[in-house]
Amino acid sequence: MTLRFKLIKSNLLTTKKAYHAVPVSRKTINEDDLIESIIRPGSGITKGEALSMIEAYHEAICQALEEGDIVSTEMYTIKPSIGGSFDDYNSPFDSKKHSVKMNITSGKRLNKVTTRIKPRRKTGESLMPVIKRFLDIKNKSLDGPVAVGSLLVIRGNRLKFDPDDDRQGVYLQMDGSAKVIKADIVAENTNARLLLQVPEMQPGQYRVLVKTVYRNSKMLRTAFSKDKIQVM
Repeated sequence: MTLRFKLIKSNLLTTKKAYHAVPVSRKTINEDDLIESIIRPGSGITKGEALSMIEAYHEAICQALEEGDIVSTEMYTIKPSIGGSFDDYNSPFDSKKHSVKMNITSGKRLNKVTTRIKPRRKTGESLMPVIKRFLDIKNKSLDGPVAVGSLLVIRGNRLKFDPDDDRQGVYLQMDGSAKVIKADIVAENTNARLLLQVPEMQPGQYRVLVKTVYRNSKMLRTAFSKDKIQVM
């Protein structure tokens, strides 16, 4: 696990050689991305089951906090507190002057993660999308042959693309040819997983390409699959 950072000059410190680290090139993993990771092939967990469990977990946390309790897990500890000052000992709570706040601290399991993260200073290279492997939904085969019209799962990192941008998307390039065929039907589009229908094409070996543009960037980045897929 790597935390990429860059050094910028600090205006708060007096010494001219003082710099501080700022994390860079971080992607935001939202709840949908986490669920996709949970329901990976072979997990035995459906998306509905994962959603229901997460919602029940969140509801239990909120209910405990609404009762004024402290929630302490291996990941974090949440303590409700009161903000603002009171005029005297008998002053009541006044929502115009006082507020309820949530104080969150990391738990022991989260703290252990910090020991496994390897900070690395950013150099000139750019982050790129990465294709790791394929899964044919019908045959449940990894990196095996696929049929036209079948559903294909692509696993990797930083794969999410903007479907409204014609440059971006999933493409298949026949071995020995420069021509590419774009997959028009993409049912799932996340950083870790793409689900698409294999478009009409001639049988043969194809390399998969994923083209995307990251937020706050104009550069089109392309992931090339190391392995080829056999289209039947």
